[in-house]
Amino acid sequence: MNIVRGVVREEMRGFEKRQKVKFNQLEQKLINKIDEKINEKFEESFAKYRNETLTKLDAAIARLDKRHEEQIAHDGQHEEIGERLEDLESIHPQGRHVS
Repeated sequence: MNIVRGVVREEMRGFEKRQKVKFNQLEQKLINKIDEKINEKFEESFAKYRNETLTKLDAAIARLDKRHEEQIAHDGQHEEIGERLEDLESIHPQGRHVS
């Protein structure tokens, strides 16, 4: 009877070890699958967010470019007005004609 119990115990230990190895393998596969799914969802969400952000940034940059061009044109008008004012002041010192 003791021999049978010893054999059964050894078989049970071997079975438990094999089950533990299988469980660990399944657990690792499950962890890998979950990790893969999380990464996929993150990439999808990030790509969408990145695209939305870049679209908004493109629009903002376009507005800034337009504003910059308008500012350059406006500055050019100020230069012209300044030059005209200097010309007028040179022929009209102190607001009077030079004779």
